[in-house]
Amino acid sequence: MVLNLSLKRDVNGYANLDHEVLMKGFILLSFLFLNILNAQAQFKISGKVTNTKNDDLPFVIVKIFNGDKQISYSQTDSLGVYNLNNLKEGAYSVIYSGLFITEKKRIINLKSDTIINVTVDEISNNLKDVNISFRKNIIERKIDRTVFNAENSIAAIGTDALELLAKIPGVRVLNDKVSLVGKGTVNVMINDRLIQLTADDLSDYLKSISSDNISKIEIITNPPAKYDAQGNSGLINIVLKKVSTELFSGSVNAGFNQAAHPTFSSGGNLNFRKNKLTIFSNLNFRKGSLVPFEQSNVFYPNQTWNIINKDRNFRTVPSGQIGIDYQLSKKAILGLSYNGGFTNFHSEEKIVTSIFNNASSLDSLLNSDANAKIRSHYNAVNIYFKQALDSAGKQITINGDWFKYKDDKSRQFDNTSYTGNGLVVPGSFAEYLSTSKQNIDLFTLKIDVDLPYKPFTLSFGSKLSFIKNESDVAFYQSVNDLFPG
Repeated sequence: MVLNLSLKRDVNGYANLDHEVLMKGFILLSFLFLNILNAQAQFKISGKVTNTKNDDLPFVIVKIFNGDKQISYSQTDSLGVYNLNNLKEGAYSVIYSGLFITEKKRIINLKSDTIINVTVDEISNNLKDVNISFRKNIIERKIDRTVFNAENSIAAIGTDALELLAKIPGVRVLNDKVSLVGKGTVNVMINDRLIQLTADDLSDYLKSISSDNISKIEIITNPPAKYDAQGNSGLINIVLKKVSTELFSGSVNAGFNQAAHPTFSSGGNLNFRKNKLTIFSNLNFRKGSLVPFEQSNVFYPNQTWNIINKDRNFRTVPSGQIGIDYQLSKKAILGLSYNGGFTNFHSEEKIVTSIFNNASSLDSLLNSDANAKIRSHYNAVNIYFKQALDSAGKQITINGDWFKYKDDKSRQFDNTSYTGNGLVVPGSFAEYLSTSKQNIDLFTLKIDVDLPYKPFTLSFGSKLSFIKNESDVAFYQSVNDLFPG
């Protein structure tokens, strides 16, 4: 649209804009402004969660889904209030869940800012009422951390470490990736020892830990200097149960999850303690298939790309652990443990990219088929020595660790372009192969000294690390259906 502005001179000779033209310009600018606002409209859902007694409920997890895809996540504050921001117009389901409450679901067709106040039923926690004289609270708050005592909670029955983390206030688990609210990154430790794994391998490892073996989980938002945390980082320390009496014990577990495709898991553990010797072990196996679906829109000045990625992946993950502790004296203990695991992963992807012009007409299509394979395994050995200096908690701890990680990844994919009429663009077919290999060896020696006194605690230590990292990355395009090399 072209707007012509004409000038008229009044009786005094001053130039003025024509009134009619001014009105047209004002209407045009208003129309454009409203369209911009409409295109960028963002709405929010807020509200309060209470129980049947009208008490405010903090730490309730609020998740919002568009179909099967989780869009956003929030938690109620100390007043039971939550906010879900930056939402587009559309149909959503909002799920409210948490410790000791019955899950509740609301369906909403979002067209404007909306307030949803929810009343949920609480589940009685018998563990808190029985033997309360010596049982710890489910959640304890300390200066630098929040402690979730899993062994006292019914939420820790019949699940794994990853699912249990998703139920803890302040922890977010999205697409099997763990994060802390308000923190840039998060590291996970087992019994104060950092787990050196990739995000995917870490999620598989956490799934292999039965919640029945977990004593407590510490959410450390302000890590002390003794921990390896940089910048705006947080730590999650999972403390496993110890064999406290002389016995030989064991357990087995199995699980089956049916979604679009089934996932099967099984595992077992054996524990033995006699006099000064303690032996512990566990073995876990997980096999299944998932069908993630991703859709996105990319806006360019003259085009809009609508990308749909349909994927089916298959994963087989065995893992295990064995360890020995020996009580050298009443104040000294020596321990040795081994952790190992293997991941066999492959996926089949079909990606369709629809390209639209400014008139919202289909301009062209880009189809991609891909197959990816990942083989990875890790081995970790820890030897430690702990010497108590007195009965007040003063101690020296020495840890020596060796960690080895190796993976081999490959992804083969092809691209074909089509016109808006569905005809193949001549010469558009191309096939590619990307590969990457990584081999990591990490050795660390760490000494920590803790000297608690009544007004303060003095902690200091030293750490020595050696790392060897070998990587090989390659990208090929096929020639006559063959890849070079």
